Amino acid sequence: MNLEELDIKDSAYSHLWDYLTRAKEKDLTQIQTTPRLIGRPDFNISKKYRFLANIKVEKIQTIGDFRVKPGDAIIATWGNGNDGTFLVNNKDRSLLYPKREKYGVIIDYDAKNYYISFSGNFLPEELRCCDEISLRKADDQILLRIQENILERIEQGKSKHLQKLRKLLERQAEFNPIFPSALNYTTEILNESQLEAVTKCLNLTDETYFYLIHGPPGTGKTTTIAELVTQLLIRNKNVLITSHTNVAVDNALEKLIDVLHDTTHHDLRKILLRLGMNAKLLPAIRPLLGTISSVKDFKSWKVVGSTLTKAGMYTLRRDFDWDHPPFDYVIIDEASMANIPLTLVGMVFGKKIILVGDHLQLPPIFNVPINQRLEKSLFEMLITKYPDFSTFLDIQYRSNKHIAMFPSHFIYKDRLKTAYGIENIHLDYFPQNKDSISQSLSGRYPIAWLDTFNLNGQGIEWKLFGNRYSACNIFETALIIRIIREYQTAGYNLAKDLAVVTPFRLQAALIGRLIKQLFSKHINVINLWSISKSNTIDAYQGRENNIVLLSLVDDGLNHKAAKVLQDSRRINVAITRAKRKLIILASHKLAEAINVPLIAALFKYVQRYGCVKTNLSNHLLSEEVNRAKAELNIILNQSN
Repeated sequence: MNLEELDIKDSAYSHLWDYLTRAKEKDLTQIQTTPRLIGRPDFNISKKYRFLANIKVEKIQTIGDFRVKPGDAIIATWGNGNDGTFLVNNKDRSLLYPKREKYGVIIDYDAKNYYISFSGNFLPEELRCCDEISLRKADDQILLRIQENILERIEQGKSKHLQKLRKLLERQAEFNPIFPSALNYTTEILNESQLEAVTKCLNLTDETYFYLIHGPPGTGKTTTIAELVTQLLIRNKNVLITSHTNVAVDNALEKLIDVLHDTTHHDLRKILLRLGMNAKLLPAIRPLLGTISSVKDFKSWKVVGSTLTKAGMYTLRRDFDWDHPPFDYVIIDEASMANIPLTLVGMVFGKKIILVGDHLQLPPIFNVPINQRLEKSLFEMLITKYPDFSTFLDIQYRSNKHIAMFPSHFIYKDRLKTAYGIENIHLDYFPQNKDSISQSLSGRYPIAWLDTFNLNGQGIEWKLFGNRYSACNIFETALIIRIIREYQTAGYNLAKDLAVVTPFRLQAALIGRLIKQLFSKHINVINLWSISKSNTIDAYQGRENNIVLLSLVDDGLNHKAAKVLQDSRRINVAITRAKRKLIILASHKLAEAINVPLIAALFKYVQRYGCVKTNLSNHLLSEEVNRAKAELNIILNQSN
């Protein structure tokens, strides 16, 4: 046993507690400046919600300052008396109770009233008798409370289920081999690796209670999940589908609905439930929206879709049974992007646990600096420890083979193959213009590198943007506008077909501003290296576009700047968004930098399988360059 294994139990808890403590300290600091609303409660009982209070606004900074929307979590504080107590009954002053603090969810509001559904159990008289109630938005604080509660219970391991999770977290669990049996499948298009994943998940036992599905980009993770859930429904099992984002949950449910429409005559609204708020859901999922008034009511539904945060709120209720999870199976999608405490939130809900993800794409999300031990997701930790209890989905259905071969070789060790019929998909665009830029946009080359070396010079700008320095490239930006114009002229739907990805915040801001001014349709501009802080980018991991422009900005001369290009996971995500065309904009000098070997490999790969175009300056319009310079000055003046 090595030293790392000796302290594995210690690290499983101490570093998690350290992270939660620092996150809570940060949140408490923010709470001091959080706007509060003071009102008078008018309690009433709603059939739809467990408790409902109409808070009549009396003291408020303004509703705009409070800045809540339906679905936001709040902390409510109320009570009478100056000594931290309140009276349940004004006529009997002997009945004193400690001041209350409860969490709830904003249901609706107008100019003078807030409507709140409270979770947990408390006496209706409490709200009827108190003089005033204070509200503040508290999504982060509640999520931290949920994670603390679950981590403490797993560490104590007072029930058989929690003991299993404790051993899994400590990576001390031992499992028997899975012996899958032959099954009849409802989806005939599943490939062998997808069939293996579904079969092994269906053959889990009380002793071997977890499985990992490793799904690289475009390998049909949602198709696999849909088949698995359909098979579980045939076996009369109930399932929780969850993830850290609404988009991932809705995508899985959408695919499931498509499969169930072909295999069942049941009214799907009677077996599928989506927890959440209407405004946050995909339109096709909104008819499934509903509520659960008691944890026991989970058993009334065959499939429940929820984010980890929303589901976690039910663990704070007194009726949550830690000994008997409410679901036969819990499936956590995008598990490789969720941090360990958040993943544990989903795991307490299921007797059997399926984690779906790809630790070679985006890393977990953290709001505070973390210990290096926590940089890995629980998905990555478990797939490293228990590789025999995982399936690698090995066929991708998204990208032209010349785009997909690079991540397959350099990221997935040649394990990822391209589906038949997808290998040669390409843009149906063959421009008559013979200049270097236009020819690089042709469908003849699925992958192209536009060498911006001769455009650099004064093109790269390092500026203080907000509270830290960032970079942009004026000429590279002008080149991107030139490319977008040409594809627009060729008739491509810019909003649907094209996205721009870049590692620098300032470059993303500059390109986004120019696109907004020059093109009527929205185009995705993704700041890939701020992915952990942007919901838009988080959602982008599962998305795809026919054309992706990857703007690397840097020229390889600034060693500090090149560090942002060393993360192979983000490079992987950037490349694998492209279906038919990937265009990389960067200086060949960047490929010569010694500290970005993956970029160097990418340049050599494009030289062999695509095209590299140089001498681009003669094809740029000075009007576009000047416009980019002017917009950069405006952005910097506004941010600083």
